[in-house]
Amino acid sequence: MTRVALLLVDVQYDFLDRPTPGALAVPGGHEILPHVHRLLDTGDWQLVIASQDFHPSNHISFASRHGREPFTKLVVPRPPSHEEHQQELWPDHCVQGTRGCEIEQGVQQRLDAWPGPKVVVQKGTDENLDAYSAFAIPLTAKDPELSPLTRALSEAKIDTVVVAGLATDYCVKASALAAVEEGRTRGWKVLVVREAVKGIDAEQSRQALADLESKGAKIVAMAGEELKALCKKL
Repeated sequence: MTRVALLLVDVQYDFLDRPTPGALAVPGGHEILPHVHRLLDTGDWQLVIASQDFHPSNHISFASRHGREPFTKLVVPRPPSHEEHQQELWPDHCVQGTRGCEIEQGVQQRLDAWPGPKVVVQKGTDENLDAYSAFAIPLTAKDPELSPLTRALSEAKIDTVVVAGLATDYCVKASALAAVEEGRTRGWKVLVVREAVKGIDAEQSRQALADLESKGAKIVAMAGEELKALCKKL
């Protein structure tokens, strides 16, 4: 029997452009919502995971912390090694306790009602460490070699991970690439649902999907046979 997980990446108000644009709104981000809702409504998932950007107010990625302009870069040390790297700087977004940090209401309601196993993975929680991937390992993790998401997928004996969410060219790409990499040793394949992802930059998003395919992920359509085989009600 196929055991399938649905991974929803950062479907949060600060990344949505409607009804009110979030702090880091993805153009057309709202367009994925009917597809994400449908996946939750019709999928026979053995595990549902929602990742959530969950930043402290003085997060390393916030331009305001450094007195810089958003959408620029700055060299900063990366813990725990403190090796220097280029940090992309963003407007303050997904700050813990704010509306923008919340998962979109329709998704949250479906998560609350989901009768099976489910996990919310909060990322970017360390003040001095950024995290795009849902597989990122926080500095406070009990096991610095194993991400909470990898553990959840392994314990559920998942063999297929279906990915949807925001943004294609950043956190979706990072999460799906990490899923592919982990899947090589842990035995799961990765599908990315084309209509259920959206990116900040159209060309970068096309390239992100191409990169994912080249690494071994499959890009599938909502109406495609591969997804229908996993979601009998689609």
